[in-house]
Amino acid sequence: MLLAILGACHVRDTVMTPSSILIVGATSAIAEQTALALVGRCKQFVLAARNQERLSAVATLLGVRGATVHTLAYDAEHMQEVDLLAQARQVLGGELPDAVLIAHAVLPRHEEVVHDPILAHRVLEINTVSVLTLCTAVCRHFEERGRGTLAVISSVAADRGRVNNFLYAASKAALDVYLDGVRLRWKLRSSHLRVLTIKPGYVRTPMTAHVERMLFPATPERVGAAIARLIAGHRDGRRYIPWWWRPIMAIARLLPDRAMLYVKH
Repeated sequence: MLLAILGACHVRDTVMTPSSILIVGATSAIAEQTALALVGRCKQFVLAARNQERLSAVATLLGVRGATVHTLAYDAEHMQEVDLLAQARQVLGGELPDAVLIAHAVLPRHEEVVHDPILAHRVLEINTVSVLTLCTAVCRHFEERGRGTLAVISSVAADRGRVNNFLYAASKAALDVYLDGVRLRWKLRSSHLRVLTIKPGYVRTPMTAHVERMLFPATPERVGAAIARLIAGHRDGRRYIPWWWRPIMAIARLLPDRAMLYVKH
C-alpha cells in the first residue's frame, strides 16, 4: 500500500499548457510578473482588478509582447455585483479560460488590525471569503468541463501562527485547507483537473512596503517566473517559492509556542 501511495504522488498529470488564463488581482506585482512570464506560453489573457488605470497599464505591457488581452473590472469587496466567470467566458467567445490564477489580497499593519474588528472583517472578506467564493464557482465549471487549472496565491505565513500578522496568516491558512480538499476531490475525478497552492515567502512588493524586516526576500520577477512555470507545467499541490521555504516551515511547525515567542519576522 505504501508503494502505491508513493507511486500516486509521482504520477504526471496530462494537463496541457493553458491557451487562456483569467488572472484575478492582475495589478499585484506578483500577478503582473506571472502574466509577463506566461506570454508566449499562453495566448489569451483575461485580467481582472479594481484599479482600472493600473490594469490598463498591465494590459498594455502584455499587448506589446504579442498577447491578446481582455480586462474586467473586479472589486473583491463587492464581488456579488459581478459574475466574473460569465464575463470571462463572454470575452473569450463563449469558452471558459483554461486556467484561473487568483492573486488578490491585502496585508494590513498588525498593530492596526489586531484590535479593529471592522478592519479584521475587511481583511477576511478580501483574502478569504472572496477567494473561496470565486474558487467554488471555478470548481463547479471546471468539473463540468472536465479540465482546468486553478492556482491560488497563499503564503508561507499560513503554516504557523506567529506573534505578528496572525490574522493575515489565518486568512491564508483557510485557503490552504480548502484547496487541499479540492485537490483530493479532483484526483478522484480526472487527471485533467489541477489545483496549485502557491506559497511564496517574503516578496518585496508594494503590499509589503511597510514590513521593515523580511527574511530572505524574493523579487516579484523571480516569484512570477516560478508561478508561470507551475501553471504551464504538470505538477500540482502546495508549491513553495523559493522551494527551500518548505523545510523552513516544516521546522517552524514543530517549534513549541515558547520558541515562537521570539519569532517576529
